[in-house]
Amino acid sequence: YPHITYLRDDAEDLRRVLRELVGRRQALRQSVAHRSWDAWAADHDRMFGELLASRPPASPPPLLSKAPPPLMLGSPRLRVLLALHAPESLAPTGGPSIRVRRMQEALSGFGIDADLATSDLPDVTGYDLVHAFNVWEPESARSQLAHIRTAGCPLVFSPILLDLFEGLWSQRTMLPVFRAGHTPDVVECELERLLATPMDMRRRVGAALSPAWEAWPATVRGITSLADHLLVLSTREIALLDEFGALTRPCTLVHNGVDLTWPATDGGAAFRAHLGVQDYVLSVGRVEPRKNQLLLAHALRDSGLELVLIGEAPKPDYHALVQAA
Repeated sequence: YPHITYLRDDAEDLRRVLRELVGRRQALRQSVAHRSWDAWAADHDRMFGELLASRPPASPPPLLSKAPPPLMLGSPRLRVLLALHAPESLAPTGGPSIRVRRMQEALSGFGIDADLATSDLPDVTGYDLVHAFNVWEPESARSQLAHIRTAGCPLVFSPILLDLFEGLWSQRTMLPVFRAGHTPDVVECELERLLATPMDMRRRVGAALSPAWEAWPATVRGITSLADHLLVLSTREIALLDEFGALTRPCTLVHNGVDLTWPATDGGAAFRAHLGVQDYVLSVGRVEPRKNQLLLAHALRDSGLELVLIGEAPKPDYHALVQAA
């Protein structure tokens, strides 16, 4: 834990230190204040309006027996369908499911009727726009986007694309080190050896683990090509889409929102009391290899800090490794 110095027996200097600490905390809070859910919804509302205003009237698809309903640009309230597909539709506990529901609430505050669909083949009749999410799982994503595309409804897509190749390499090389039951010193030596592997080599090895992963860039290209507009969460996601040759549609960067309404008046005292801990590191998310809690637990083993995990543990064997680290 960082040591903060001040003049001993000097109350004024202590007050100065505390004021500086509070000032830095407030500055950090202010740096993300514009990334609220309301701001996220406002960005979507602006982008939706621009997309609808610029889109020419759609011609009836040749495979449909009847033409889809026309875009209701003059209607008093925009109707938007937020579409989730498997696996989020089967186990709605991941990030996209939580984010979409919060987005639905925020959009209503802008006079937009936003409905949520969890079918891979949703009924888009009567909607002005569909916003679909997540390239994973790819077959479900492709099926859903192709269905919406055929229905002739304007389609916005959030790929939520992650660079998985290094993680695949890590699971193949690092997990066996922990599973072997070595002492922490032996584990550390093995990790030092593995971490000397250049990043580009890690990604190449991860991509070569199976034909499906070798074809992953082409798979992503096929999915994103079905959308009219892409919404991305970071410049890193833009770079990865570009690397895959999948940045072939207009693209807008909209950062994830944060909830500024959560009370934090006690500085976390109630949370520490509830768990019976003082200094700790908090990790929120599914306990699984992709989130890498195992390496975090190993890194904290001699730090004196507790590791607090909040999230499902769908892989009991991995959870056991984290607990033993």
